[in-house]
Amino acid sequence: MNATKQQEREALAKIKEIVAGLGENSYVGTALRECFSDAEQNIENDWALSMYDRWQYAEQHYETEKAAANEARAEIARLEAENKRLAAQVEREQEWKPYEDDRNVSEAEYQDLAKVGDTKVLNDAEAAELIHQEFGFDINKIEIVRTVNTYEINRHRRLRKVGELKREALYNATDWNYIRFNVCGWFYEMKNGELRQFID
Repeated sequence: MNATKQQEREALAKIKEIVAGLGENSYVGTALRECFSDAEQNIENDWALSMYDRWQYAEQHYETEKAAANEARAEIARLEAENKRLAAQVEREQEWKPYEDDRNVSEAEYQDLAKVGDTKVLNDAEAAELIHQEFGFDINKIEIVRTVNTYEINRHRRLRKVGELKREALYNATDWNYIRFNVCGWFYEMKNGELRQFID
């Protein structure tokens, strides 16, 4: 025979009194934390709240979520591998090749000058002064450029930047020299004493 609600209220009150008598941080009180509230609501509402059931639900929910997360990670890994495979396939089909714009001084021409033993590397001030003397640009607006972008071109004639090369300002003679520079947003190459705009 089940106890009445009033009997359960009285039993709960006695249990709470016993636990309270054990002290604020008692082991039993700690174990029963929030359980009294569940018991009160169960009595009043004919519910069946339980800390144990909550724990069991949380455990099951955790395992379900853990399995779903593992499946998601596996799917992400599969998609990343597929994406990598497709990207490599597109790369092959595009037939990318090294590209140099023939309007610019080629790397081979630059290296021919750079490798000569008596070729001098100019600092920024020396290079700017030479440009000023040769072409009349305002020396305060000359910015020496010491790199050149490198590109590849595909079978559709599309370009992509793949890196850059170092290009020092070089001087060997009045008719054998090289400087890249910028003046107010306009980009130039000085090659062997002649001025030309370069394409970047």
